[in-house]
Amino acid sequence: MNNTKRSKNGMLLLIGAIAGAATTYYLSTPSGKKLVKKISDSTSEITSQIATRVDTIANEVQDQAKVALDATAKTVADLSDSAIKQYENIKDTVETKVDEAQNISNGGGFEAGLEKAKRLLKKAQ
Repeated sequence: MNNTKRSKNGMLLLIGAIAGAATTYYLSTPSGKKLVKKISDSTSEITSQIATRVDTIANEVQDQAKVALDATAKTVADLSDSAIKQYENIKDTVETKVDEAQNISNGGGFEAGLEKAKRLLKKAQ
């Protein structure tokens, strides 16, 4: 069994050596050299196409990222402006209500309201 395994390995080695020698011989002939040049040219062309495509995709991704970043910045700025306006509106409303409450507590608000109601009643008649 050991001899059978050795002879199989020896045969495989011999076949590999013959195949390698035949390939080397063929590639050194004019048609073999043409084949090598054709493969080399094809590889260079494919590599160039891949590099161009990768550059194109990278530029598209960069452009899309910039658009998204600009849109996000605008949205944040708009939200900030809106929040500031709402804060100012709430502040003004609170200040107005505080003033009205102070007028009412000082007695001027009730009397002024009564006078206003009388004027409205006279207009309605």
